[in-house]
Amino acid sequence: RLVVGASGAAGNPITIQVGQDSGHNGVVVLDGTSAGNYHGIAIASKHYVKISGQVGSGSTQNIKVQNFYYNGIYISGAPSNLEIAYIEVTQNDRIGTAGSYGLRVTTTELATGLQADIHHCKFHNNTYTDEVYIGQTYAGTRTTYNQIKFHHNEVYDAHGDFIKVAAEGTSIYDNIIHSRGTYKSDHPDGIQAWSGYLAIYNNKFYGFHRTDDNNVNSYIRYNPSATETGKNPNPAYVWIYNNLFSETLPLSFAAGTNYRRGIELSPQPGTTLNHLYFMNNTMVGTNWFGLFLGFKTTHTTAHVSDIIIANNLFKDCSMTTS
Repeated sequence: RLVVGASGAAGNPITIQVGQDSGHNGVVVLDGTSAGNYHGIAIASKHYVKISGQVGSGSTQNIKVQNFYYNGIYISGAPSNLEIAYIEVTQNDRIGTAGSYGLRVTTTELATGLQADIHHCKFHNNTYTDEVYIGQTYAGTRTTYNQIKFHHNEVYDAHGDFIKVAAEGTSIYDNIIHSRGTYKSDHPDGIQAWSGYLAIYNNKFYGFHRTDDNNVNSYIRYNPSATETGKNPNPAYVWIYNNLFSETLPLSFAAGTNYRRGIELSPQPGTTLNHLYFMNNTMVGTNWFGLFLGFKTTHTTAHVSDIIIANNLFKDCSMTTS
């Protein structure tokens, strides 16, 4: 395992990377099979640290984190200016331990500025729960975007949700999210989110449904809660735009609890919703709704303002909107 024990500084970061010299630049494998009950890579409240599996200007992931008991990568505490790049994370969370994922980010930092930049990684086949969890443990809110950035990654073969987001100030963009693994837990979504100051854009989603189970849910499920710990009951300034959602299985495949939807907005009782924008998304082949708005009977005009749905394209969806 790799535990980062020190911080760098502005202009003088700590860099941990694959060797760059010819003959010494292969794939570094961190394997937790015999490592005990640990995380693969652990970073707690450190600053100005970069971990990269990139060789030169290459595009492959030359660090692989696999078979750890808990999280493949665990970022916690109050970090800042972390960069995680070109790492493949697979087969972690070996026995389905609560709170363990391929990648888990749980930060408490409230100051503006970058906490973590995760890019050009692959997350797949982490064994039991979700591939990626980006969360918070504080009672306040961030009020800008890009404080946690997750971009140009590939997330696939998920057994639960692909990505969960419960942290303010998160931007998820230019990712490829595809191909459900065999069902093991939850009611799988592509991205399930509860936070405000959230931007989800330029992502490509496809191939969520499998013919051997019927538990698939929405590509993006936005369902803020007033009762669950760590979830903002009053989210604002959420942008979901320029995403592509695509399925190839026939619309007639809709057995059991298979509700394949493009975007779902389903706020829980007691929440207020302000400044939510769903724009320029393309939804193809969902066997349920391309766009689903599921308000509770307790929601009134006092709870909802400035929600704009514009310029979306629906093709071959069984039902377009509700």
